[in-house]
Amino acid sequence: MLKIYSQGCETHTYQNRAPVAVDDAITLNEDNTARFNPLFNDTDADGDNLIFRVLSHPLTHNYFVYKKQGNTERFAVTDC
Repeated sequence: MLKIYSQGCETHTYQNRAPVAVDDAITLNEDNTARFNPLFNDTDADGDNLIFRVLSHPLTHNYFVYKKQGNTERFAVTDC
């Protein structure tokens, strides 16, 4: 929360609103690749930059790799 005081009698309080994240889904056939922007359908009412982090990934059968290259995000999913 940010409070701004002026020399007058008014006090303004600004609160950061939470961004809205929408689920993403990609379907691939075997041996194919896809590119997508996982932030494309997400919004922030305050106009803040959106970023994301991988918090968890499957421990068996598949793996999820996040590689950041400049302003591009790359993902690799492999079926074991």
